[in-house]
Amino acid sequence: MKKQFLLYGVIVSSFFNISINALVNPQPGENLWHIAAAIGTELDQLAVSSSQCCAGTFTTIEGLQNTLSSKIDLCCFTLNSKIDALTGDIVSDFSGTFTVLQLIDNDVLTASSKIDLCCATLNSKIDSLAGIVVTDFAGTFTSIAAIQCSGGGGSSPCAPTPLSQSSSLIINASGNYCLSQDITGNISITASDVTIDLNNRSLFGTIDVATGLTNINIQNGYVAPNSDITDATHAAIKINSGADIKINQCFILCAMNNFGVNGRGGIDNAASNVIIEDCLIQAGVGGSSLSTAGSGGIGINNTGNFVKITESTIRGGNGGKGADGAAPPSNSGQNGNPGGNAGSGGIGINNFGSNVCIIDCKIQSGFGNSGGNGSSGADNINNAGNGASAGSGGNGGQAVYTNNANVLIIENQIVAGIGGAGGKGGNGGFAAIGGAGGNAGNGGAGGIGIFLDTNSSSAQIIRSKILAANGGLAGDGGDSEPNSSVNGTAGIGGNGGDGGKAILNKGLNTQILKSTAIAGRAGDGGFGGAAPGSDSFANKGGNGGLGGDSINIDSINIAADQSLIFECSIQGKNGGNGGRGGAGESNPAGDGGNGGNGGAGIFCVNGNLIKIRNCSIDQSGAGGTFGPAGIDEGGGPGNNGSAGNALDGINISATCNNTEINDCSISNCAAFAINDLAGSSTIYGNFAYDNTSFPAYSLGASAAVDATGGTAFAPGAGTSKLQNIRKP
Repeated sequence: MKKQFLLYGVIVSSFFNISINALVNPQPGENLWHIAAAIGTELDQLAVSSSQCCAGTFTTIEGLQNTLSSKIDLCCFTLNSKIDALTGDIVSDFSGTFTVLQLIDNDVLTASSKIDLCCATLNSKIDSLAGIVVTDFAGTFTSIAAIQCSGGGGSSPCAPTPLSQSSSLIINASGNYCLSQDITGNISITASDVTIDLNNRSLFGTIDVATGLTNINIQNGYVAPNSDITDATHAAIKINSGADIKINQCFILCAMNNFGVNGRGGIDNAASNVIIEDCLIQAGVGGSSLSTAGSGGIGINNTGNFVKITESTIRGGNGGKGADGAAPPSNSGQNGNPGGNAGSGGIGINNFGSNVCIIDCKIQSGFGNSGGNGSSGADNINNAGNGASAGSGGNGGQAVYTNNANVLIIENQIVAGIGGAGGKGGNGGFAAIGGAGGNAGNGGAGGIGIFLDTNSSSAQIIRSKILAANGGLAGDGGDSEPNSSVNGTAGIGGNGGDGGKAILNKGLNTQILKSTAIAGRAGDGGFGGAAPGSDSFANKGGNGGLGGDSINIDSINIAADQSLIFECSIQGKNGGNGGRGGAGESNPAGDGGNGGNGGAGIFCVNGNLIKIRNCSIDQSGAGGTFGPAGIDEGGGPGNNGSAGNALDGINISATCNNTEINDCSISNCAAFAINDLAGSSTIYGNFAYDNTSFPAYSLGASAAVDATGGTAFAPGAGTSKLQNIRKP
């Protein structure tokens, strides 16, 4: 573009020069020719100049192209040369690297052995370090546990304060507390608004909640008081008057006491609005004794109102054993020492509060223990010692005892403790004048499942299973000493314990709904002592105990009672058998004991307007068999005892008025299916079958025997008795 501007500039400049020269010599014609000639000359010169100029330019461009090509060729040559050199270096260097790798591969076994040696050394050092941790860091880990328990150092206002063995166990400020380790000692709470988290640890002591406190929570751990005769009456957890108390997920285990002290209770509560939930409570065993052993502890003793006990297992403690009498010095002629009486079993739940709910629990009272044996009299040349009397067995505890209004018992399994066996009387000592035998101990009565006492009213027992306990076996009387000219009298056999009642109701307006009630069998009487020597006297066998009633209604205020038994399954149990009399040699044998009466399915002793509907009475108790007389070994026979009386499926006594019995199924009864002695009952729509030779019904003034297939009963004087059916 610049060359074009230059060319135009030359042409224009030449044109102006021609014009100027032409004006110098202004000749008409000549001037025009001169101008044209001048222009032609100038154009020729311009063409020559342009040719010379462009030829130089093209020469220059061609030279530049040749130079650039030469430099590119030189650059490529240099690059190729350097790449070739780099390739040689790489090949050379990597060849050495692969050689080293090969050496490493060849040394794998050596390296593996070195690793093994290293691991062995490390393991040894780790073991040593672990030992240091165990021995030196124990305190550290205890501190860490305390920090964890305190919720990260107590930065939160709700974080619990850790309790350790070195802590004060008097809680006198509101807040949350937790055990950081197992503790031996007693915790005392004297402030409201306190939570104690046992933190799955054990407190070997008791917890006491002071009077008048509110909002107390005890949870999540073990309370296990040691045996201690100085405070055995103090329950493992004692709550004085107050309100809004909760005990949750606690395992309470009381140790056995000694020296005749009663067993320790699990929980003793006097506060209102209390919840005991998801706990296992085992009361303590009573201590043994030479006189009377201690009774078992009470699982839960409650005097507070509005209390809920749910999803828990509660066990009364067993009674203590009666100790055996100590033997007198040998050949001293001293009398034997008596055996101790056994302690009774502890009550599972002992309630005096109102508006109490017991729901979905397993409740068991303690067993009565066995009485101690009397020791035998010591031998002597002249006068021998007498055998000592034995101790009686302890009564089984009541699983649930209640004596206040509005108690609700729902979906529980309730088992009473068995009565303990009576001890054996001691034998008389040997001498010219022999010693007498000691009397035997009686068996303890079987425990009652649920006892509703006289202040109870409006109690409800719903969908629960109640199992009463058997009475204890009686002990045998001691024998008088044989092989001497003059002997003493043998001991009397003990009486068997009565069978327990599944439900004993002395309260008013009780409802027993859709529950199972099974009574306890009575214990048998013991054998009378034998008299094998001359001038000695055998003794009688003991009587059998009474069989338990399944449900016994004995309301004190007859006019106010309106109890209901609905859709229940019921079994009475047999009476105990009489004991055999002792054998006699020179005098008549001992008489046999009497059998005990059987228990009724439902026994209405006192009451009014009682309704029994849609129940199944599966069994009533037979009387116990008589005790046979002792074996006559030459002195003459003794007398057999009397058999016990069978009892009815349903027995309505004369003082139980206006009872209604309908749509019940009654079978396997030892006596009447229904025995109405009141004459004021309404009885209809019941079925009786598979019973004994007794007639199915004895209905007061209209007593009659059913014909096969059933008979309609006409109303009698003052009664309303409708159709009842006896299956063939």
